[in-house]
Amino acid sequence: IADGVTVAIEDRDLETQDRVPLKATPLSFLLDDALDFDTGAEVTELARTDDLIQVSLIDPSAEMEGTLSILLDAADYSILEWWTRDEAGQVTRVQLSGIETGVRINPRLFRIEDLKGEEERE
Repeated sequence: IADGVTVAIEDRDLETQDRVPLKATPLSFLLDDALDFDTGAEVTELARTDDLIQVSLIDPSAEMEGTLSILLDAADYSILEWWTRDEAGQVTRVQLSGIETGVRINPRLFRIEDLKGEEERE
């Protein structure tokens, strides 16, 4: 879950939750309203076929660890998938399907809460 400032990564099997600043993750590239390619992102790879475009980005200041790669539909530039590679070489891949636009989303879905329910914290 990303709330605009923090990313919470939950492992339900281990019952753990890690929180990191969004700006310290490659996801900030995806969520930035006005990504600045002069100072905020360095393109490390760009490839195009008739149907697809792949762009890989890193943080030129090295404050953000890892690489973000985005796969776009060449016809309309919609995002089909992205993957991140951290400094240890671990890859996290997200594929999108059944995308609906113009749909209102409940902002409560982006609230970061502790793993334990509120009743358990009291």
